Amino acid sequence: MFDPYDFCGDQFYRQDSIQISFSWRAETSIVSAFLRTLAYAMHKHSIPSEVCYSYAQEALPFGYIAVNLSPSYPPYSWPVLGNLSKDDFLPGQNELERYLADFVASPDEILLHANGPILRNHTGVCLDLKVILVLLQSSEVDDPRMIFDSIDHVRNSEQGIFPLAKWTWPSSFGRWETDWLSRGYFRPTYSVADLPINTVNQSESSVEYFGGSISNGAWRYWVNQWYPVHHRDVGNSLGTYFSVSKDFFEKFKIKTGGNYYLVAEMTCVDRRNFVHASEPIKTFAISPV
Repeated sequence: MFDPYDFCGDQFYRQDSIQISFSWRAETSIVSAFLRTLAYAMHKHSIPSEVCYSYAQEALPFGYIAVNLSPSYPPYSWPVLGNLSKDDFLPGQNELERYLADFVASPDEILLHANGPILRNHTGVCLDLKVILVLLQSSEVDDPRMIFDSIDHVRNSEQGIFPLAKWTWPSSFGRWETDWLSRGYFRPTYSVADLPINTVNQSESSVEYFGGSISNGAWRYWVNQWYPVHHRDVGNSLGTYFSVSKDFFEKFKIKTGGNYYLVAEMTCVDRRNFVHASEPIKTFAISPV
């Protein structure tokens, strides 16, 4: 029986809670047997062909979105940190607020939703960053931890918290796409159009949403590094984000009004000094846009 800790024992202890993403040698045989069984059932008319086709699609490694999609670059000003020695201080509140200020100051794009790594060292420090642009009905709502908790537990609408991009799942995706889907496939919660036609266009490295001829933003992913095992309290080594042009957002903000804020959550797993297990450190920040 395969033991993932035998594979990654140089970076993780057996007490560590980990997640893995593997494709192993027996997978081809299992998928082949599954598809041949479906073909036999369809040939003998015991299962309708449309049902067989829907099950067969689940065996595809890629769905219709990512089959031709290449990695992009991280968002503008996305922080990238070098390894931290045992005596280095961890990034905290001041650093997170500076990251948000850099995002707001971007000359070309505004992040609506982003989720990705900023440091990966499985035997040292791992840092993840999540950023969401929200419209707040009340200016009295200013606690970023509460905002994230509200969104995570789907209480945000009743509390007057409205993200401009939301986590969704494509109608078709393959088994090799779950890594970037777990980081987030985002789409806009609004539609700005000059024609009553909404389309989704895919380029070499983005999925872009249009209302007529007006771009409503684009989704992309990037690769920080690749290692198929990661600590459960942080995500994998991919990052995903949805952004709009700065010009689009400024016009959108003028037309809609309201209180727009970027909120951020930074998660740190610190395994320096041979720490076997410890609770992740969460830091939150908020900045007006």
